[in-house]
Amino acid sequence: MADPMKYTSVSISNDNWKIATQLQSLVTRGATLSRAKVVEIALARLADEHELDLIEVTPKLLKQTNKEKHASDN
Repeated sequence: MADPMKYTSVSISNDNWKIATQLQSLVTRGATLSRAKVVEIALARLADEHELDLIEVTPKLLKQTNKEKHASDN
């Protein structure tokens, strides 16, 4: 079973499942990727296209300190 602190699951439509299946062997030459890896690559490319920071959000990152108060706390 996957580590719930590291992984979560999502549902995708049957049509998108079929697309991921078709892309499994097209993304890399000579290898068949998992559908999850196909989705990871697609999301990374989309994030790069939109210049998003791909940082891992952790509880520590989300935890506010006394110095980092939200604007609504003023």
